[in-house]
Amino acid sequence: YKHWQFNASWRLTSGAPFTQGLGVDRFVDPEDEEDVYYEISWGPRNELRLPVYHRLDIAASYRFDWGKTTSSKIGFSVFNLYDQENIRSRAFLIEYPDEPTGEAELLSLDRVGLPFSPNIILQLEW
Repeated sequence: YKHWQFNASWRLTSGAPFTQGLGVDRFVDPEDEEDVYYEISWGPRNELRLPVYHRLDIAASYRFDWGKTTSSKIGFSVFNLYDQENIRSRAFLIEYPDEPTGEAELLSLDRVGLPFSPNIILQLEW
């Protein structure tokens, strides 16, 4: 078993802080009522946290020696073994109305980490 290598890594972190978007404020230029702009209204800065982040990664590989100076490695790895959906960050966007008199909507966009991801390892050293 001296040519085999096994690895496992478990990562656990508290959820990242974020500032909650509360809604969209609409502003109209009093001199030109067709000049409308929108702005996100925010809650207290970094008051909330995303869910806890955790994942398990594993790998196994076998090393072949091809003489004194050449070797190769073949194996596999799995990123996020138990397919945990981890939210890495949260952004807020404004969905603008079609008409200047319409109401804008606040959208939340979560950026998630990679799902269950198997990989093949092939390495040649000389």
